[in-house]
Amino acid sequence: MDYHSFVGDTIRYIYEVTNTGTTSATSITVTDGSLTVTLVGGDVDGDNELDPKETWVFTATYGPVLASDIPSIENTAVVSCKEGATAEDTATVKVYQLEVTKTAETSFTRTYTWTISKTADPSVVILSSGTSTETVSYSIVLSATYKDSDWKVTGKITIYNPAPIDTVITDIEDIVSPNIEATIDFGSVTFPYTLGAGKTLTLTYSADLHADSRTNTVTVTMQNYERPFLWDLTGDWVIRVYDGDTYDHDFILTMESNGIAFTGTGGYPASGPPYSITETVTGVTAVNDVFWHSVYNTGYFWDAVGTIASDGTMSGTWTSSIGQAGTWASISGEAKLVKTKVGTSNLTASADVDFESATITEVDESVTVTDTYSGGPQGVIVKYAEAPKTFTYYRTIGPYANIGIYTVKNTASFTTCDTETTGDYDCTVTIYRIGSAVTSSNFYLFDFDSADGRQFKIILTPDVPTYPNLYRVTATNPGQFFYNIFYYTDDSISKAFTIKIPDPFVTQGANPVHIYDSISTSRDYILPSGNDITSQFTIEPNYSDDGDFTGFTIKPSDDYSGPIYITIHLDISWKKTLGALSKDASGNALDGLSPSPQPVKIPNGDDFSFSVSGPFSDSDTIYNVNVFKCDPGFAGIVTDAIGNPIKGVKVQIYGPDDKLIATVYTDQDGWYMYNYKHTGKAATFTIKLPDYNQQKSVTLKANSFVVVNFTIP
Repeated sequence: MDYHSFVGDTIRYIYEVTNTGTTSATSITVTDGSLTVTLVGGDVDGDNELDPKETWVFTATYGPVLASDIPSIENTAVVSCKEGATAEDTATVKVYQLEVTKTAETSFTRTYTWTISKTADPSVVILSSGTSTETVSYSIVLSATYKDSDWKVTGKITIYNPAPIDTVITDIEDIVSPNIEATIDFGSVTFPYTLGAGKTLTLTYSADLHADSRTNTVTVTMQNYERPFLWDLTGDWVIRVYDGDTYDHDFILTMESNGIAFTGTGGYPASGPPYSITETVTGVTAVNDVFWHSVYNTGYFWDAVGTIASDGTMSGTWTSSIGQAGTWASISGEAKLVKTKVGTSNLTASADVDFESATITEVDESVTVTDTYSGGPQGVIVKYAEAPKTFTYYRTIGPYANIGIYTVKNTASFTTCDTETTGDYDCTVTIYRIGSAVTSSNFYLFDFDSADGRQFKIILTPDVPTYPNLYRVTATNPGQFFYNIFYYTDDSISKAFTIKIPDPFVTQGANPVHIYDSISTSRDYILPSGNDITSQFTIEPNYSDDGDFTGFTIKPSDDYSGPIYITIHLDISWKKTLGALSKDASGNALDGLSPSPQPVKIPNGDDFSFSVSGPFSDSDTIYNVNVFKCDPGFAGIVTDAIGNPIKGVKVQIYGPDDKLIATVYTDQDGWYMYNYKHTGKAATFTIKLPDYNQQKSVTLKANSFVVVNFTIP
């Protein structure tokens, strides 16, 4: 029959030599090539002769079995004796090796990092009028880099047992060069693990690495044995004996064994015959065969042969010294299979760990790009393969009605596709709207009607006491003015600013001109900002040939570039000096003392043009609206310290008896009035500003009016 072994095992050869003749044989010799063959038992009577029907057992070992022994080892044993008889037999041992294979699948994560930038050309825009515009080109650039991480190898370890016998695996280890231990998912597998005949064990593994080419090697450690396995008969047995087919008796045996030879003693149990019989047992086992010789204390003996079943029970036939024969079987006791370990052997399988063909998990490989300006990209997807990616679009900047510095900020941004990481880049275009503008003393723009241009009010009140039936210029609304000039250049200013101020405007204050290096602007006002740089300029007032003020010449003392904002504080010279004026149907103020036709002194809707020339040229024109305030009774104007009319001031009028006659409030021109017709003799009335703790007394004649003005500090 064929026997089976794994590479690394030791093969135990069992030789059974039986004398089938009728006479004893002597000087028994067994040879098997280069193996050392040793007698282990069977000479039951100890006479060194192979008696008829007697079986002697020899053994020899070969090992460890080599891989070169695959697929089988075949050898022939020869037995001979002194008497000249010979015999031979051939045994074949099929040799197997576990088949270990593995796969290696590499992967890593590639994480992209994106940047965005945005530029404008030009980034500085100079607009010269309230209608001028400029087209700006915007460029958005998306760029990306990446970083690789989380290098990993995963795969399967497959162990196939091609043999028709089980094998035992004691350990499995997986190493990635140079010395990185992979993690094996053993699941329910524990060691030692028995891999059945023809069975396959499949495991998975993984290891975290760095991006280098490596070798991944699995080592499977297999337990080696001395094969075939032997049986150990040590223990208590009950053997049932049949004489022919008839039950004879049971007897008990207690045996000691070393796996091949065994000895023991026994006898009938209590249920046996009433007499006492002891026996001595000597025998051997040869793989699954068993031979023994039993000698009773009466001299009677019997020989038994049989087999050992896989469950450890025994059965066979017997013959006695007096010619009896029958069968036997164990009904109690169990032979134990002896598996002698003879070391371990390692089986390996390797796979290349190559990241050139790795599976790449990409993170943030694309972005969605948006821009706060509707003309820019909106929701456009950019992939890494397209980077760097440039978007270009155009935008019209302007117009800006008021002078000043403006900024237009656009923001380009992106959101990555996986982690939703965001990034943005602001791009600011600075607009210098150069030019000039006339404002109030609070730097506010003004306009008091719906006509084109900007209007201001000239407020005319009765010219009392000299010409009570005529008018005088009492105030303007706004009370005082600024002429504002704003200019910007990247180069040095080489020309002087020549500024013309129309008559009747005159400067206000000891230092009417101030110059700043910045300006703050909104829809309604223009304000100085930045640093006062007046000291860096030469300022010269200009006059006409007849000595009238006409403006200024302003020039930097040294090289100057950048923003320049000039403010000139002004007032109208007519206030409280120009009187004896009459009014025509068109609202013009006439020379009330001239004969008819009276010449026009202040046309209604006259234009007053302010201009600047030199580094650049610009002008601003404002128009007057004549407002005549005249009603019988009490009237007056309330202004602040610089002549600005104050709206909403409470005014109380008390009679000669100190009783309150009326409460009124100033209008938008700071004017109050109360119609009152006084009869009788002249009387003294009191006008009060209760919120400011001011009052004035005035004498009112019959059927006349008075004008009482207040200045609030």
